[in-house]
Amino acid sequence: MKGVPARFEVEDELYYMNAEAEKIPPGTAAIEVLAETSPSVKFSKPHPAVWITKHERARIVGITLGHDERVHDHEAFRTLLTNAVKWAGGSDGTFVVELRLKVERLDPKPLCRGVA
Repeated sequence: MKGVPARFEVEDELYYMNAEAEKIPPGTAAIEVLAETSPSVKFSKPHPAVWITKHERARIVGITLGHDERVHDHEAFRTLLTNAVKWAGGSDGTFVVELRLKVERLDPKPLCRGVA
C-alpha cells in the first residue's frame, strides 16, 4: 500500500475476528484479511487488523486499529486510514498491506466476536 511500511508497531487493543470460512454464519459475507496482528497471548494466533469484504454495490473495508491517540498519532496508521477511505470511495483501485503489530498487553480481552 502506498506510503505504509510493510511492518510497523503500535500498542492497541485487539478484536477477536472470525475469519475462518467454515465458521462464518450463513448469510454473512466472508472477509479477505489484508493485515493481521502478531500472535496474541490469549489465542496464540494473529488477529485480523485490516480486511475487505465483497458487496455488489460497495467497497467495504474494516480496520480494528485506532482505539486511542497512541495509534491515531502514528503516521503509518494515518496513511493506512487515508488509503482505505480513498479505496472505499473508489478513487484508488488497490488496497493491499501487510502489518505485524506489537501486542503489549499480556492477555488482551476480545472486545467483540463474529464477523462485521
